Parts: sequence; C-alpha cells; structure tokens
Amino acid sequence: MSTAERAGALPEPITVVGADRVAVTDEDLASLPTVTRTVDVDCATGSSHVAAWTGVPVAALLDLADPPGETTHLAVEAGDGYRVCVDVLAALDGVLALVHDGVPIADTESYATRFVAPDVSGTRSAKGVARMETLVLSPSDDPEAFETVGEEPFVPEA
Repeated sequence: MSTAERAGALPEPITVVGADRVAVTDEDLASLPTVTRTVDVDCATGSSHVAAWTGVPVAALLDLADPPGETTHLAVEAGDGYRVCVDVLAALDGVLALVHDGVPIADTESYATRFVAPDVSGTRSAKGVARMETLVLSPSDDPEAFETVGEEPFVPEA
C-alpha cells in the first residue's frame, strides 16, 4: 500500500492506549509497515467471504503506545461506540485495514478503517476504528464485560 493510498484516510486520529496514550495520524500510518492478510469474514447477516485486507499490523500500532508485557486483551472501539474485546494473541495477528481486496475502504464505505484478524470472527471486527486499548484482565474477568455490541457506548475509566 502506497503512502498516497494512506493519505487522508483517517477522518480523525486513532487513539492507541498502552502504558502510553498516542494519537495516530495519517502521517504516523505512513511511517509504519503494511501487510496483507487473507481473512474469512463471517458477517452478522450470516454471509461469509474471503478477502484480502491491507493495512498496518496491529502489533506495530501497539508498539507506539508501549503495551504492558502482561496485556491479555485488546479492546477495539469504532467511532460509533461499538467495542469488542479480543484475546491479545489473536489481535496481534490482525491488521488495521485501509484497503479491502485492492480498493481503499474509504472509496466504497462510510468508514476508512477496519480491524480484522484471521482468528477473530468477522462479527467481532470493528469498522471505522477510533481507539485501541490494551487490557490486563484476570482469569475471572469476563472480556465481554468490556464490550458494547448493540448497547450504550462503553465509557473507559479515566
């Protein structure tokens, strides 16, 4: 993916939270590596399709915010408040996609980015990513308690 394909992709910076909090801009994205992942996306409608998603590896984004070594989960939040909490190992194989099957996402959708990962269900991907936050959950914590899927937006603690 060229720098030109990334330019202007983000309507607003994406907040990435680890030990540090950073606002990732188009310029930041342009300085990061890109990968293409082939992911079978199962949609909420019941349909499924295999697609090539190109963008910045989640691991590269998290490195900007110095994630704690004990991180267990990643919360990914869309601009509309939709929030999923996924196992960090599955998330690290994911991508903040800007291109879908060779076409910039913003050219065909109302959003510019999508979080996808090979081992994360398509119904748990997030469109129009606004925030990624590392979480350290105990074995007794329910990751779904940190989600907002069809509910009021999750409000993180300050």
